[in-house]
Amino acid sequence: AAEAPKNNELQSPSVTGARDLPGSQVASDDNMADAVDTISQTDMSPVVENLDSVIKDVIKERESENVVVLDVRTDWEWNELHAEGAMHYGLEEFLQKGDLPDIDKNVEIYVYCRTGVRAAQAIRILQEAGYTNLKNIRSIDDWVRNGGPTVTGIDGDNQ
Repeated sequence: AAEAPKNNELQSPSVTGARDLPGSQVASDDNMADAVDTISQTDMSPVVENLDSVIKDVIKERESENVVVLDVRTDWEWNELHAEGAMHYGLEEFLQKGDLPDIDKNVEIYVYCRTGVRAAQAIRILQEAGYTNLKNIRSIDDWVRNGGPTVTGIDGDNQ
């Protein structure tokens, strides 16, 4: 019989799992997020220059009617933690199916996910639909690192 791995030999799902098995079927939202976030970096729209500075400005201006913070992660990720005041519009659940958010196409839309990959995909879809002022602010971790307020659960959920 094979010997069970010792604790220090265990690898987390973020190191192994769906991201290492292209084309594999994944069952959980967390694994789906891992799989989606592994798309080639060449598919990404660039993350804004001076990311930290831009996020700090967005945090100050997020109450403005001309600024929308858009979270394109899964429901599970959204419920775990999201930017306070953000609009939730999941990439897989809505955008990839052609269901677009009811947002003025000319306001500033700052899009984030977990790593920036899904944000880039969402930006491409929204650009093709005529949205004009989209910026990839990469991740919820970047938002938190820059002092962005967050909430958990479905508080503020627009979907």
